Amino acid sequence: MRGTGITVNEETGDLNIKVTRDSLGLITGGLVIGDVQMQNQAIIIYMHPGEMKEKPTVGVGVSSMLLSSDALLYKHKIREQLEADGFRVNHLEITNGQSDKLNIEVNAQY
Repeated sequence: MRGTGITVNEETGDLNIKVTRDSLGLITGGLVIGDVQMQNQAIIIYMHPGEMKEKPTVGVGVSSMLLSSDALLYKHKIREQLEADGFRVNHLEITNGQSDKLNIEVNAQY
């Protein structure tokens, strides 16, 4: 099922691992499997092109947007990259929030 995979910890960015053991103390599981749609969206938006060796064209590099005044360009890049990954983008909005924070609202599904 598309959109299901190994999850990452939201705070650390590391693999989300919760070790389970059997009655003998042997490890029977650990990697947390779940819905990764939002996780994939965030990774695509955050990652700069060239960071993924296997697919060097993937990524928006939204941190570069902080120095740019062209929000429309980044809106187009985000939509293009998400659709290239198989997402159907229903809604996408970029606004400036409090304390110079950037708010990106994405409503997209595989």
